[in-house]
Amino acid sequence: MKYFKYRSQCAVALLSGLASVKSLALSQATIEESRFENHFDFLPEFSNLTHLTLQVDSKFARKTFTQILSRCPKLEVLVFPLGIYSFTDNHDWTSIPLPGCFKSSLKKLHISRFDGSEWEIRFVEFFLENATVLEEFQISLSRRPCSKYNLKNLEDLKNRFVGMGSCVIKFR
Repeated sequence: MKYFKYRSQCAVALLSGLASVKSLALSQATIEESRFENHFDFLPEFSNLTHLTLQVDSKFARKTFTQILSRCPKLEVLVFPLGIYSFTDNHDWTSIPLPGCFKSSLKKLHISRFDGSEWEIRFVEFFLENATVLEEFQISLSRRPCSKYNLKNLEDLKNRFVGMGSCVIKFR
């Protein structure tokens, strides 16, 4: 238990030293959920950060995800892999405070390894409903067979949002 607390504190200390960067890639180990995720409350504001890549290969909490984004007021580009993984908490997206960049600066979103599962559709829906200045939403499908089946769900979702803004949704 002490190890996880120490690791979480080290991640926050490291990120605090990088607060002035314009581009940042965060690894799984940096943002991995632990029993001490509230350490992310102590993250600095990344006031210059415009490009963020989350290199996540397993589960973590929506709260951690939005805490990180809420510290990025000028974020313009977010790159995020999805895939077979999901968020570990029981919150739905509406119960979590919306990061400010959603309404002010987030212009491009690229998610990869998209399978089209129900939670991934909700994730896409969340961004399309809330990222009001989003100009481009690129969704790269995974190579798993189920992603082809679930592409129909994504097409249906895309059709629901046609005409609701200037966001271009691209599939790859």
